Amino acid sequence: MTVEQRLEAIEADLAIRRLIAEYAHGTDRRDLERFKAIWHDDAVFHLGEPLGSVRGRDAIGETARTQMWPNSRFTHHWTVNVSIQVDGATATSMANAFASVMDAAGNRFAVSVTYEDEFERRDGVWGFTSRAFTIHERDPLTAPMA
Repeated sequence: MTVEQRLEAIEADLAIRRLIAEYAHGTDRRDLERFKAIWHDDAVFHLGEPLGSVRGRDAIGETARTQMWPNSRFTHHWTVNVSIQVDGATATSMANAFASVMDAAGNRFAVSVTYEDEFERRDGVWGFTSRAFTIHERDPLTAPMA
């Protein structure tokens, strides 16, 4: 592997890690523009039931704004164990996440999730082409907030 190829692989890894972080920040801050900026125009977000899969940056953003975010007062994501495989202008990743959530009714719970992602570099810019997640646990949090 040449120095240029190694540098390109490192830059891809960093760009993809940034996209994964921006997903969490955009979601947690309910920042629609930040959230939409990580997706390519034809990306697919696999949300599971009852929302199913949503295709396209604008539709993904609208689903977050109207379906996901109104169901919780807040979320706080911590993404860990990020494993990225870059193959030229495409990449895949798997990451685990823990989220602290308060739903619209005021119930607090913790969720553990695994994300499986696909990315592409188009015109020099990396973006999500697919994101799917599996929820492993959803546990109530009973400690009062100070």
